[in-house]
Amino acid sequence: MRGILIVSVATLALTACEQKAADNRVAANAGAPAVEASTGRTITASFDCNAARGQAQELVCADANLAAMDREAARLGASDAAGQAAWGQERDACGKADELRLCVMANAALRIHDLRSSVPDDAGGISVGPVAFACNGLSKPLAVTFINSDQGAVAVESNGQTVALDRAEAASGARYVGRWNGEEWSFWEHGGEATLTVPGKPEMTCIKS
Repeated sequence: MRGILIVSVATLALTACEQKAADNRVAANAGAPAVEASTGRTITASFDCNAARGQAQELVCADANLAAMDREAARLGASDAAGQAAWGQERDACGKADELRLCVMANAALRIHDLRSSVPDDAGGISVGPVAFACNGLSKPLAVTFINSDQGAVAVESNGQTVALDRAEAASGARYVGRWNGEEWSFWEHGGEATLTVPGKPEMTCIKS
């Protein structure tokens, strides 16, 4: 079973968020009613936003990016009702975390990555992967899942550990960043090549394989 790193400050290491590797998580609610966010955009999550409970659900229903990731996790795991229910409980437990948004984002991104590892050829949603990248300095390839939501996110797995990163501004390509124990991680991909920055190691060049 893979060990999972959740991108956040140390206080994000809430028990519910530390157990991402278990195949747990909320049966997809395909007909969940939508709500209109303050931006005027209609947002639909995997659950009924009109009956959202707790800070985590309320955040998902107010953030189109998180809502898209929530729906994707529910779509991929629709056949695993028990696992989806446990995943939803973990997401909702993020309401107790100091870094609420980071916890919710990581919860969805890592769930999507775990599920896509079983169905890498699925092309019905907003996620792609896992895609293998061979990096100088690493004995095994990275497994990278791209989540093409409004902002975007990525899950990067290396040597049994998976980190979820937010997409950031970049002059070219797709750049993703996040923090773990106060140290920055970065994955910058462009045209099948990527630069990986992890704590304690020199910057690495990675090639899609």
